[in-house]
Amino acid sequence: MAKEDRNLAHAAPETIDELEAFKDWWDAHGNKVTIVLIAILALVVGFQQFTRWREKSAERAMSAFDQARTPEALEELIAAGKSAAVTPLARLRLAGVYFAEGKYDLSQSVYDAFLKSNGKHPLADVAKLGLAHCLEAQGKVAAAAAAFGAFADARPESFLAPAARLGQGRSLILAGSHDEGKRILDLFIAEKAGTAWAAQADEIVQAIGRIAVPEVSAPTDIASLFDSTAEVPEAAAAEAAATDEKPAEAAPAEAAPPAAENPAEAAPAAEKPAEAVPAPEAEKTAEAAPAAEKPAEAASAPEAEKPAEAAPAEEKPTEAAPAEAATQP
Repeated sequence: MAKEDRNLAHAAPETIDELEAFKDWWDAHGNKVTIVLIAILALVVGFQQFTRWREKSAERAMSAFDQARTPEALEELIAAGKSAAVTPLARLRLAGVYFAEGKYDLSQSVYDAFLKSNGKHPLADVAKLGLAHCLEAQGKVAAAAAAFGAFADARPESFLAPAARLGQGRSLILAGSHDEGKRILDLFIAEKAGTAWAAQADEIVQAIGRIAVPEVSAPTDIASLFDSTAEVPEAAAAEAAATDEKPAEAAPAEAAPPAAENPAEAAPAAEKPAEAVPAPEAEKTAEAAPAAEKPAEAASAPEAEKPAEAAPAEEKPTEAAPAEAATQP
């Protein structure tokens, strides 16, 4: 017991000395340490709050992007610039909307703006190929062929490389370089044999004699480049419809005068069967009587009066026909 007391007595001064030393250090630097700890804690909390705010802002921007389908809504979303992830996507969609509306110059400008601000974006290839399609749609097929070819050569591993090679061959054919375009498409068909790409290329090759620069075309609607699938213009259709309607309207009017004149001219001849008409001729006269009534209905008002006047004369054959038919064995 005495030995333990001596050990504690020996350790006590060292503990007190350490506490005194820490107290002195805290008195000298405690305020600074406290300030640093508070600053670190504030930074951690602030970063967490900023991260949550950014996530919520991105969610709101993505929701607005999902609902934005008009040029006005997309332009407003781009101008707000609330999300670095959504703004480039809004530019691409805006360019596609302009292209679908036939505003190829605006579509081209939006694609250019996308490449200037987001040249290293994962979807930059979409904008590059979109520019080539804009050139083709504007009739600048030589420049479009060069753009398609440059993209296909520079980005052979891109998922858009087949579309670029197909566009190159098509644009060359549209530009009049049929042999070069056919050569590129034949190689493309051999490379993509058995795929939908090869089928599309084969359609273009088969239609080389009929393919022409389209006035309005869409990059994904290859069928619009062929004469066989071109629709008849509305003006031509209206003119053809008007031409078809005229004979239909004039037919009854032209047929009416001869039909109306025949009963009037045949009235004297109709009196002879009343005197003596053999049974076969009487039957023919009876069958002709209903036929003579139809022109009277189709004729105009002035011409319809003649068959009406001739009606009494025509009644006699119809009355005499049964009498003479009775004498027929």
